[in-house]
Amino acid sequence: MSLLPLDQGLAQIRASVDAISDTEICDVSDAAGRVLAQDVIANAPVPPVAKSAMDGYAVLADDVPGTLRVSQQVFAGYAAEPLLPGTCARIYTGSVLPSGADTVIMQEDVERHGDNVAFSATAERGNNVRSAGCDIAPGDFVARAGKVLTAADIALLSLIGKSTVTVKRRLVIGVFSTGDELVISGTQPVSDWQLVDSNRPQIKALLNHMGFEVVDLGIQRDDKTILEKTMTAAAPTVDILMSSGGVSVGDADIVRDVIEANGSLDFWRLAIKPGKPVAIGKVFDTPILCLPGNPVSAWMTLLLVSKVYLQKRQGIDSEPIIPVIGVADFSVAAPTKRQEFLRVAVAVVNGGQTTISLAGNQFSSDSLGLAQANGVAIVPIGRAFEIGDEMQVLPISQLMDSGYHAV
Repeated sequence: MSLLPLDQGLAQIRASVDAISDTEICDVSDAAGRVLAQDVIANAPVPPVAKSAMDGYAVLADDVPGTLRVSQQVFAGYAAEPLLPGTCARIYTGSVLPSGADTVIMQEDVERHGDNVAFSATAERGNNVRSAGCDIAPGDFVARAGKVLTAADIALLSLIGKSTVTVKRRLVIGVFSTGDELVISGTQPVSDWQLVDSNRPQIKALLNHMGFEVVDLGIQRDDKTILEKTMTAAAPTVDILMSSGGVSVGDADIVRDVIEANGSLDFWRLAIKPGKPVAIGKVFDTPILCLPGNPVSAWMTLLLVSKVYLQKRQGIDSEPIIPVIGVADFSVAAPTKRQEFLRVAVAVVNGGQTTISLAGNQFSSDSLGLAQANGVAIVPIGRAFEIGDEMQVLPISQLMDSGYHAV
């Protein structure tokens, strides 16, 4: 079986997956991380009227330079009286500009003596004034459907008077690991032939971080009958099943057998390292995403491949990651068959130079190196790198963010 280029695999996923249509109403204050289901358009201007951008004095620009009497004080949160001709108003940041005034002069630029203020220079009309609608005009798009809402979006939606917002229902993902060799961390002594299950906690953490709802289906033993019962019971209760291990070509890789007996499976050998074997299919009418068994391979294929599936299904209109450019302090040979993704530590040193260092030994089992990394360096097929060469790095913080895609 020939290797499938990553971009072709992702294109197939994006073309074949439809977004869920289910929505719900969410309080704006609780909507961070949720996916907006409808465009939000402003109905009113922000600010609604002209306001002062500074502490100072509101004047008619034509009245300065000169000396003007202070006829009123305007505090934020209170209405302003019309400005009397030939006077100025003491005003504070965020206060409504009195009608008859068109400019605010900073308090540092004047001299005040009692109720009189001396303005020594001409004023540019409109200076230090936030005009009505200067931030948001009626009809402006505030946020578009498919956006993963951030804290800034929450502030913006609140500002335009939104107390609730329509969002996509969260996808529910059932997660399980497979293998007789697996044990749960900390529950029993681990024999030489056993392995602590680190994939399931890792996958759950990634999915939770990306805002999905996770159902833990535990460790599934290498028993087709038991696995089939688990899938039969779980499939109707979740949107997607996700497994790690058990989909390769070994005699004990039973997940593949159970799926093919009760649905369909596309088994891909992707041209990436780590993470070559990935399977996407359907079992008992429920989509299933099958990740490799090695921890780093599972991590990488979840964030590079499965995440694209989940984004499309959730209805997320994601943005591409803009790679960080840095200088390698290591060399790497040119890959001949598979694009490589190296776990790296990116640091700013030597007066601002961004340096890239390898994190760990780059084995697919090296969870320590993965935990020490803050980026993934891209090594294209046929491209070697020497010490001092520039490389592109995908920040892990964005790889783990549901609002971004890597490829």
